[in-house]
Amino acid sequence: METAVPDEVFTGGTVVLSFGCVVLGLASAFYGHRELRHVLFIIAGCEFGSFVHNELMPYFMPGSAMSVGACWAIAVLGGLGAGLSGLMMPKAATGICLGTLVASYVVLNFSVGIPFWVETLVFLVAIGGGLHLGLKERELTAMAASALFGGFLVAVGVDVFMPASALLYSFAELFQIRYEDTQHAAVHVRRGYLMPVLFVWITVAVAGFLWQSYLTKRLQQWRARWNDGYEELVDDSSPAAPAAGGGSGGARPKRLSEPQVNYRVRDATGGEGAYNLFPAGKLPPALQVYAPALKRCTEQLGAFFGFQPSSVRNQLEHLVLLLGNTRRYEQRSNVSAVQVLHRRTFDNYRGWCAHLRVQPNFVAERASRWANGPVDAMLYDVVLHFCIWGEAANIRHMPEAVCFIYHKAMEEFLLHLERGLPTPDRDPEFFLENTVAPLFKVIKARSRSARVDHCDKLNYDDLNEFFWAPECLQYSYTMPGTSLYGAMESGTLRSQSDDDAACVSEGLARASKTFVEHRSWLTQLLALWRIFEFHVLWFQLLSCIAMGNYLYWRWDFYLQVISSIFLTINLMPYIAELLEAVASIGRPLDGATVSATLLRMGARFVILGYQTMYLMWTFDGGAQEGATGLRQLGDANFWWWQYIWVSVPPLVVWLIGTVLQLFPPLISRVLLSKSEYVQAFLAMVYPLSREFTAKEVDAPVRDSGKYTLFWFFVLAAKLGFSYYFEVFALMMPTVNLYDDYMNYPTGKQHNFPLLALRLAAVWLPQFMIFCIDTNIWYAIFSSITGVVVGFNENLGEVRDYLGLRKTFMLLPNAFADKVVAEGVLKDPQPAATASNGSSGGSYGSMNGGGGGGRGRR
Repeated sequence: METAVPDEVFTGGTVVLSFGCVVLGLASAFYGHRELRHVLFIIAGCEFGSFVHNELMPYFMPGSAMSVGACWAIAVLGGLGAGLSGLMMPKAATGICLGTLVASYVVLNFSVGIPFWVETLVFLVAIGGGLHLGLKERELTAMAASALFGGFLVAVGVDVFMPASALLYSFAELFQIRYEDTQHAAVHVRRGYLMPVLFVWITVAVAGFLWQSYLTKRLQQWRARWNDGYEELVDDSSPAAPAAGGGSGGARPKRLSEPQVNYRVRDATGGEGAYNLFPAGKLPPALQVYAPALKRCTEQLGAFFGFQPSSVRNQLEHLVLLLGNTRRYEQRSNVSAVQVLHRRTFDNYRGWCAHLRVQPNFVAERASRWANGPVDAMLYDVVLHFCIWGEAANIRHMPEAVCFIYHKAMEEFLLHLERGLPTPDRDPEFFLENTVAPLFKVIKARSRSARVDHCDKLNYDDLNEFFWAPECLQYSYTMPGTSLYGAMESGTLRSQSDDDAACVSEGLARASKTFVEHRSWLTQLLALWRIFEFHVLWFQLLSCIAMGNYLYWRWDFYLQVISSIFLTINLMPYIAELLEAVASIGRPLDGATVSATLLRMGARFVILGYQTMYLMWTFDGGAQEGATGLRQLGDANFWWWQYIWVSVPPLVVWLIGTVLQLFPPLISRVLLSKSEYVQAFLAMVYPLSREFTAKEVDAPVRDSGKYTLFWFFVLAAKLGFSYYFEVFALMMPTVNLYDDYMNYPTGKQHNFPLLALRLAAVWLPQFMIFCIDTNIWYAIFSSITGVVVGFNENLGEVRDYLGLRKTFMLLPNAFADKVVAEGVLKDPQPAATASNGSSGGSYGSMNGGGGGGRGRR
């Protein structure tokens, strides 16, 4: 016997919903390839959010409106996490979304009479095939997924006007099949309405996929052929370019290419006799100590690397002055000026080598034999560094790039010394043309894009990040084919038959930003997240305490309500993970970072789901009688203990981070640990620790204790004041609003969304004040602390309490000088003022007199 389908009543909201679904669906189906990132986020979020909602809703029913709202909140958080996870691994997420959509369409077409295990098998096969296709052909898979999702939205828009909403009900039954005794209730009735909707779905999907994958490219080809007959104008100064196709149509102006920059700089100094401060043969006696050795080093290195003669002479004079000044001010006799300058010059280079785990290249340490001694060998190191720095141009703003060039150049020079070959004589501008010029072109091209947003524009710091990665050592510091000994990599010489390594400019041209800061209010919230999290936790704790004291709860129920803060301790880091994922969009992430982020988000979301479910079961004790399945295994106290146990892992992680903040040296020791297990734990639990730059700069324990004690008093005063005057004052209006909601179950007051809106209107302003007034208490206590410290150390003009008392009496006079307008204190009529001393005496007292007229006499 068929079930009658009720007549549908269409309202304005139904029409708006249908129109929105159709518009969004057509945009996704036909133009989803232009915004694949947003489409992927929506598809992954909607699919996973719907799955979570359908999986959890049976566990929250029967229950109160708060339980249903908690289920929806978990579904939304899961959808956001899934969408952002899809953006972090787009290939796999695109394939999974495509497989889910295909399986859903297939199962909806042939769902009558199909067992549950067959449906599961169809989903697994479809998701596996989509995952494989997504890893191989991501663009094609994304087009198919966006087209199918767009067709689904259009079908939903059409389904709204169909009797019984066949598509939506069929989807609900498809995902909730395991919770019902009868499969697909009333499917036979909706079957006649479901097939037309499915036909609309597949039609729009196929049309959208063909438009994205084939027709768009064909239109571009036709447009190119149409414009093929037009002749482009070129610069008048350059030879005319032949027309491509011989057409004689109209001409469009062509953007003129930038003029070719000639990087060959001629020596205009006048030859070897040119100098800046001192002639080469007439140096002062104090500067003649290292001059001969420096001249020999600069001549040899200048010929070997092809430095410009004028630049070499400038650096020769530069080093003579540096060594003379170092020798003058260095008082230790056992350390030479060369050793001091060498240590200061290569301090950053040694740190760079330690970061990349390579051996530094120094003549004294790497050369097998050096007859002139270690000091002379250090001169070669210093001279090569300063000669590179002298010709580096804008590369000087990239310190690690200079370290890379020195490392590779010295590697080539050391290999030459080991072979004992004569010094080659390269062109005087060889280094400028084959090392500096290619890098300068890349820097100019990637940093001067005026029409590019900051997310795609690279500055010096972004480009310099390329040289912090070990992959930079695979490149050569010169152009291919110009190295004397072939391609060298990581300190070893490769086979002579191998091709030379690519120039480092090629790798730098493909480098991307390692950090992209998006223009959003969420970025500001993420930067101050720890402060915001602190206020949220304390505001919740104070609210629970205030409500318990106001309503006189039993101690066991009191404890259960306060334990809800454990859920917030897990929820806040999960939201922070979502914000971190938003901030990482457009940033290249390695596999370890993506895996650790997904693991943290997944673990926290699973724990958050169980926490919410167990806590709702704890407070919904009245709905325990009609419970089925897992919920009937225990009472409210049993599920509260389950909530406590499942809250232990995130609570332990939170406590470890909190305790470590009290001991900065311990934090530094943990962050600098060489253990792979410790670093893996930090990467998974504390991801921001990988970006800390000052891991060894920590405050002493004594100073940290003073700082902690100061904030203890600040927060104690702030929390005590906030409890009595901000939080406790909200209890009465909150209870009254909730009483209206519970006492009028059939009236307009019994509306949970309306109740939530009213409570938010009452609580949100107080929460904002709770967050802001911390600055007031900090200003008060910092002023008191500054006075105490100033008195103890005799700082400032007022150095003791007696001076403070005397200076305090000058405040009215200072107030009058700064605030009161000029001329107000001067009474033009002394007689009138004297007769009315009450009005003028107040101002006269500021000037030291008793009344207005008498004070001036």
